[in-house]
Amino acid sequence: MPLAAAMRAGADADAIDGIVPRYVAEPETPEALAETLAQASRDRLQTIIRGGGTKIDWGRPPRAVDLVVS
Repeated sequence: MPLAAAMRAGADADAIDGIVPRYVAEPETPEALAETLAQASRDRLQTIIRGGGTKIDWGRPPRAVDLVVS
């Protein structure tokens, strides 16, 4: 997945349960969010929706994290 304007490489601070994602997307419009998720689906990326991150530790730990959408 090529990095779009609203995307960047993942960093240690973006880790989910110790797994650093390949990409982090921060779309600014509903259309940008839709395109980000469509591209992630086409590329079959393991995607986590982070939002504000207040409940990011709920649920099972992921095996892989390709994309975090914030």
